Amino acid sequence: MHAGDAIWYLHAELTMLERRYSADPSTLDLLAKMREAVRVIGEFVKVDPPPADKLQPLIESISSTILPVVETAPATSQPQSSGNRVSFSDPERIEAAKEILDEMISSELFDWAEIVENINEQVKRDNPFITDRQFRAIVNIGRKGDHGAFWERLSDECPTSVAIAEQAADRAG
Repeated sequence: MHAGDAIWYLHAELTMLERRYSADPSTLDLLAKMREAVRVIGEFVKVDPPPADKLQPLIESISSTILPVVETAPATSQPQSSGNRVSFSDPERIEAAKEILDEMISSELFDWAEIVENINEQVKRDNPFITDRQFRAIVNIGRKGDHGAFWERLSDECPTSVAIAEQAADRAG
């Protein structure tokens, strides 16, 4: 982990805790002091806090990998996989990613793209997740394989997984 990643991680963790303990003034005071300490360290190593548009996806990825459940929005009985909110650990997303990544790795067309192997390891661990941005990377890299023929073939062989990946990639911007 790099210093910048660690600082962003700490900002996300602090935000999660602030949301969870927003009714306890003494805890919020302690968290404010901790946030100030992280800010000072960030200034020292020249790393700014994460922008708001990067913070929520980071919080979701952290909460899906290290904590059983951390609510950052009103709870529902079903995983949120429609609308603007997406569960990065949704089993359908994970299976789609695994299928695409297995095809990419076995094709040996993407040995140059280390991120493919990194994401593959991430979706195969105990608490798997995949962000929309990671799907965007997979789609972009996949489309480069065999001058586009790889992605075209994959679209025919695995249409559901490709559709899930492309929808997530579109959400990532």
